[in-house]
Amino acid sequence: MLNARRSWNKGRMRANKSKDLRRLYNNVSSSTYIANGKKYDEYYEASKGYWSQDSVTVANLTVRNQFFGEVILQYDTFRDMDIDGVFGLMPTGSAAAEGPTVFENMISQRLLPAPVFSLYLNRFNASSLDSMLIFGGIDRRYCTGRFIFAPLTSSYRWQFRMDGAEVCNRKLVIGGRRGQAELDTSTPLIQGPMEEIQTLHILLGATPHEKLPGRYVFNCSKVDSLPDVGFIVGGYSLSLSSKDYVIKEDEDGQVTCFSAIAGLYWRKDTMPIWLFGSSFMRAYYTYFDKGNKRIGFAKARH
Repeated sequence: MLNARRSWNKGRMRANKSKDLRRLYNNVSSSTYIANGKKYDEYYEASKGYWSQDSVTVANLTVRNQFFGEVILQYDTFRDMDIDGVFGLMPTGSAAAEGPTVFENMISQRLLPAPVFSLYLNRFNASSLDSMLIFGGIDRRYCTGRFIFAPLTSSYRWQFRMDGAEVCNRKLVIGGRRGQAELDTSTPLIQGPMEEIQTLHILLGATPHEKLPGRYVFNCSKVDSLPDVGFIVGGYSLSLSSKDYVIKEDEDGQVTCFSAIAGLYWRKDTMPIWLFGSSFMRAYYTYFDKGNKRIGFAKARH
């Protein structure tokens, strides 16, 4: 997860039983395991366990002495999901996370040719290419055209400045003079302040959902004729077609065409930012350049 400092794995002894124990981490079977003893308690992930330290292998890269949470009890959010854990990829870790992230350790242990990684997300069955996370560089097979770069505006998040949006040849000011956006793989949505989202959807001709605040729906028969939506980053418009920002959901044979662009409420004492989830990152192959403190976007190849 791009917005997570911590990494965790489901431990073999966790309380809620897994259907496949072979996929669970078992420290007894590891000759490089180092016990830590400190409790791991993550409210957001509804997970409890303890901190552990071990070698972590990603493809052909082995990171030594990596701290991670070994989860033995889990509730709600991740309990029934078909995942083995969370791989934290924030630019910088914190004391609360016990130690550096896997990416930071890859850099400090000189496992990478450059302090970067890149991410390609496919369009489910619509792409012949698998989703791919590449450490140390990029792969041009996954993108077309040039990269558009924006400086990072935070040391702890993949956050950057966004200068507005474009819909139907109309430029919208979003986020005020200091518009900020952050990449977030934990959501499929593109989320922003409620008022700005409302203005954008009025131009798109969308209808507010009756039961879900901040969500909008389109007439499914008109989806193919919807205009592009552009987000201005680094002086360029990163455009999304309706194929990128419309999510079709089928419930009991009834198809609803949701907008992947949704509203969020922000407290008055916080600066509202936009969150660009996987709907955006499926459209753009993303380059995370920690060394030069920047982030780059190139049109994804599907």
